[in-house]
Amino acid sequence: MTARGTNLPRVKKQNEALIKEIIYKYGPISRGKIAEMLSLTPPTITTNVTSLIERGLVYEFPADASDVEERSLGRRPVKIDFVQDARYAIGVELNPYQTAICMLDLHGNEKISVKYPPMNGEYVEEMDALAQSIDKLIAGSGVDMEKILGVGVGLPGFVEAKAGVLRESFKTNWNNKNIARDLTRRLEVPVLIENNARIRAAGEEMFGKTLRPDSFAYYLISYGIACPLLVKNRMITGENASTGEAGHMVIFADGEQCTCGRKGCWEAYSSATALIRQTKEAMGKNLDSAMWTLVDGDINKVDGRTAFNAMRKNDPAGIK
Repeated sequence: MTARGTNLPRVKKQNEALIKEIIYKYGPISRGKIAEMLSLTPPTITTNVTSLIERGLVYEFPADASDVEERSLGRRPVKIDFVQDARYAIGVELNPYQTAICMLDLHGNEKISVKYPPMNGEYVEEMDALAQSIDKLIAGSGVDMEKILGVGVGLPGFVEAKAGVLRESFKTNWNNKNIARDLTRRLEVPVLIENNARIRAAGEEMFGKTLRPDSFAYYLISYGIACPLLVKNRMITGENASTGEAGHMVIFADGEQCTCGRKGCWEAYSSATALIRQTKEAMGKNLDSAMWTLVDGDINKVDGRTAFNAMRKNDPAGIK
C-alpha cells in the first residue's frame, strides 16, 4: 500500500468534517458553493453529501425561486441542510455560580435545559451527581439515546482538551483528573471537555448573527478573566492550554494576591471575584451605604451586581 493510500481514510474523515462544518455554519447551501469554499472537487462533495443523506443527517431541497446562486448555469440550485432532529448534543458548563446543562439539536436550537447550584463534594461524588443530572435531562427530553452524539463540558481553568484532563481550576479536587474519560464511563457516550471561555468563543463564531473577521479575540469577565483567540476560524490554545488566560497577566508588581498564587494579576483587580471583594471592603468603610440594604444586612449575599445596583441609586460607596 502506498503512503497516499495509507492516509486515504484520514483524508476522507477530514473532508467529511470540513463539509459538515460548512453546512452547519452556512446552510442551507448548495454543493457547488461547498466545493468552492473548500476547494474540493464536485465528486468529493457528492460522495460525502450522499453518505450524509443516507445516514439521515442532511437533506436536499430546491432553493427558493428568488435565490440567485448558480442562476447563471440556467438551473435552480438545490440546497443542503442538516435534518434538525436527526441528532442531539448535550452541553454542560460548570462554574463557581452554577452547573448548567442543555440539549441542542443540529441547528443549535435548545430543546431542554436545567440549572443547578454549584457542586461541593468529593470528586467521585460530583462525577456521579453530574452523570445522574445528565441522564435525568436526557430522559426528560424524550430523545432516544441513540440520537445523542455526545457531551461537551466547559470548565474554567487550564484544560487539555485532547487529553481530556483538567490541569488547574477553581475546583481544586478536579485538578489533574481525566474528566472526559471518567464521565464517558458513567454515561457510555463520548465526552469532550474544553475551557469554558473557549467554548463560548466558539459558540459566538458558530451562532453569532453579526458579521465579524475570521480572526478575533473574545473577552469573558466572570469569576476570572479570559481572552480566547480565534485565528482564521481556528481556536488557538497553546501547548499547555494556557493561551487566552489573560487574567493571569501581572499588571502590578507585588500587587493584590491572586487565586493562582501570584501577586498583581489582572484577575485580582477586574474580575467578578475582585469586584465582590472590593464591594465588601467599601461596605466595611461605609456602614450607611445602600449596599447593606440591597443584601439585607448580610455581607455574604454580595454578588457582582451589588455595587452596580448601588451606583444606580447614587450611592457614593458604589462603583463610579
